[in-house]
Amino acid sequence: MEHFTYQNLEYPQGLILVREFKDKVNVDLIIESWEYLLTRQILTGKHIGVINDLCRASLDMNMDSFSRLIHYLKANPFFSKIKLAVICDTPNKIVFPMIGEYNIRELKIRPFTTLEKSIEWILEDRLTHMPER
Repeated sequence: MEHFTYQNLEYPQGLILVREFKDKVNVDLIIESWEYLLTRQILTGKHIGVINDLCRASLDMNMDSFSRLIHYLKANPFFSKIKLAVICDTPNKIVFPMIGEYNIRELKIRPFTTLEKSIEWILEDRLTHMPER
């Protein structure tokens, strides 16, 4: 997929997938990228979290498209088992993960401004809750 790159970070607690988006990103592209990762088994039960870096992307999203994305994520039980961090650098990007963090209790979504802090959040409390192998 040309609009995002991904890499796995390996920790004793499990894997973290880091996705970096670039160029113009909309809800269709985000859902398509999730499908790409899931159908190719790039994202597996060994993952404890996903970091979505939007700093190099232009986010084209409104409340209707955000609702579509949340519906998609809630419809797949896998997403309720992992943490979803979103790295943002502007208010128009950070507003959506903030809404997710405070209003969507079925999902663990949180905005961040750095990769390091998002990793810390995903790893916290994982020493006693190891991922599936």
